[in-house]
Amino acid sequence: MNKRIVTLFCAVLLLQSPFFAEEWILGATPFAIASSDSSIKKELASTAEQLPVLILESLSGVQERVLLPEEVLNRQQEKLQQERSVLIQDLGTAQKKKDGLLFSSSKTKDKEKKELEEKISLLKSHIQDINNSLDKLKVQSENKEYDSLEIPKAHVRLWGGSVESLYKALIPEKQDTIHGLLTGSVTPVGNYVSAEVRLTLYPGDMTVVSLQEVSSLSDVQYLAQSLSKKLIPYITNQETTKVYLTISPTDAVPFIYVDGQKIAYNSLEVVSLPDSTTEQSLETRLLSLPADIHTVTIGATGYESKTFEQDFSENPGYAIAVTLEKTEYTDVVLEAGGKQGSVYINGLPAGSLSETLQLPQGRILGEVTVPNASQSDFFIADIGGNDLSTLNLRLREENDDISQLIDKRRRTMYNSYSALLISVIPLLITNGLYVNTYNAWALGHEDESNVNTWNIISKTSMGITIGLGVNWAVQLARYLFTVNKILPQSAQK
Repeated sequence: MNKRIVTLFCAVLLLQSPFFAEEWILGATPFAIASSDSSIKKELASTAEQLPVLILESLSGVQERVLLPEEVLNRQQEKLQQERSVLIQDLGTAQKKKDGLLFSSSKTKDKEKKELEEKISLLKSHIQDINNSLDKLKVQSENKEYDSLEIPKAHVRLWGGSVESLYKALIPEKQDTIHGLLTGSVTPVGNYVSAEVRLTLYPGDMTVVSLQEVSSLSDVQYLAQSLSKKLIPYITNQETTKVYLTISPTDAVPFIYVDGQKIAYNSLEVVSLPDSTTEQSLETRLLSLPADIHTVTIGATGYESKTFEQDFSENPGYAIAVTLEKTEYTDVVLEAGGKQGSVYINGLPAGSLSETLQLPQGRILGEVTVPNASQSDFFIADIGGNDLSTLNLRLREENDDISQLIDKRRRTMYNSYSALLISVIPLLITNGLYVNTYNAWALGHEDESNVNTWNIISKTSMGITIGLGVNWAVQLARYLFTVNKILPQSAQK
């Protein structure tokens, strides 16, 4: 009796374990490289391959996901379609058998034809029932009637069973079970790389979110951690808040940043404001955010950005209307001693050196990338309202590698400091021996010549220590001066 109870108890535990729970399989593809330059593609090839692996590694701790209502409906629809496909194949087979017995008249054949007719009739009935169910699901999906749905939780599992198993197709094959697919791209921006990752749900081919992040080429780990941190709410599908965004004027092409992450504005669904009784003249987009405090920046090219912080956990929905004000521009020519290069203003491409550029009025942060240069040059400038002005920049030479120079200056400064500390040891020893010898001479126990010798040695040690101290101060000043070179310079008129 006890064995039966233990067996039954173990069976219940197994049935309740994630192994038997509904699964949600997450996969990722190697990222694309958004450049036609073969040398850049070669340089970014490892980044495009490593980044999705590192993102999956950061997401491997996610265990559970609450399915979206759309996912539940899509899964039900896919299951019905698969059942219908099997039934249609069975119907075709039965129809062929019946056609083969069409001209037979024996009692055995007549009985078989009757059975086939009954089977065909039953199959057609089942297929019609499935069609009716699919029509209901379609209406339910179009009208967003989710109240009657039971929303289950699913156990998150990586495709292939490991983070290294990248999925090679951009769209899952029918025989492959993938419910969430991470795709993306990497784009070179000067000495940096911009990475974009998209989460698409299957079945249904529904893109949930598109996120962006920028970092240096050497810090791919930061890219992966930052993107995965922002992806977790969309993968776990934790409680979210609906934000209804209305942005004016209508000719603006908006961009949105939430907690520093860019949200693709065009990917947001166009909706109507809830409880709105009047006709809307402005387009409203739906942004779903995790119920938490977020910093939101909304702007557009040619308009001043607006940033605000809001606690989105107090209500299920928020309506936000933003009116952007146009940015005043001034024609500016950037000169750098005849050098050629690309110019970025506030992180966005603005043109090239020696060309007339339209720059926003006010203080700007600029970046200049020169071909074959190891690093970019940064500058700050205050753009006024003059009709046309020229700003002069002093760029580093192509062979100047500021990072290597900083490392060299730092090592020299540390070596100088070490030498200074080491010199203090003989200084203390020689000074102590001089004092002891002097005291012994005063008592008549030492010769005056020994006193003079240790006095000379002590003063020599002191001179060496003072010299090394001055040298360390000089090397420290050189190091700080070199480090300051990475700070943006002020453009001169």
